[in-house]
Amino acid sequence: MISTVAPNQQVAFQLALLSSFLPTFILSGFIFPISSMPRVLQFVTYVVPARYFLVALRGIVLKGSAIDSQRRGPTTSSTSSPGGAAS
Repeated sequence: MISTVAPNQQVAFQLALLSSFLPTFILSGFIFPISSMPRVLQFVTYVVPARYFLVALRGIVLKGSAIDSQRRGPTTSSTSSPGGAAS
């Protein structure tokens, strides 16, 4: 589709970046936090796959989480008592 309007390969490459990569990059939450975006854009970010990649990547890099814990969520230890001492 882009190649039909672009006069040469260089312009087609630039149009492809502007129409696909740039919106994905911005709406993924990499540049701007999703929580600071307008509500309409926050809902649009749910269809951007890069959003979920960044959530997992932040969990692995910043928190040191395992890849499996991103899918299941945080786990609690069942071996300790409510007071914190092991029984």
